[in-house]
Amino acid sequence: MTDRTEAPNTYRILVIDDEPDIRRLLRLALEEAGYEVWEAQEGEDGLAIARQKECDLAIVDLFMPGKEGLETILALRRDMPQIKLIAMICCLRPDRLAPTRPSINPTSSTHS
Repeated sequence: MTDRTEAPNTYRILVIDDEPDIRRLLRLALEEAGYEVWEAQEGEDGLAIARQKECDLAIVDLFMPGKEGLETILALRRDMPQIKLIAMICCLRPDRLAPTRPSINPTSSTHS
């Protein structure tokens, strides 16, 4: 791995997320900051790209179909221990999130 301390924005970043809008958003922000960015929509593709491109950092969604984020992170850590990892949970579609607490309906009354 090359030392990039003199030119930090030459880091190679891989974004692995099944949501195309999230990948696009991260790509645009990171490229604008001067980073080289690749995208993968699932874990297996991400692993192949990381191996081929020798990425410095992988941003991995934890909830994906196929090879989930944690499996992907463990494989990246095993195969490429030098890669830095960021695990994220980001969803643009609320219907894909499981409720963590009961919803509150302000119009209902529990008083008798």
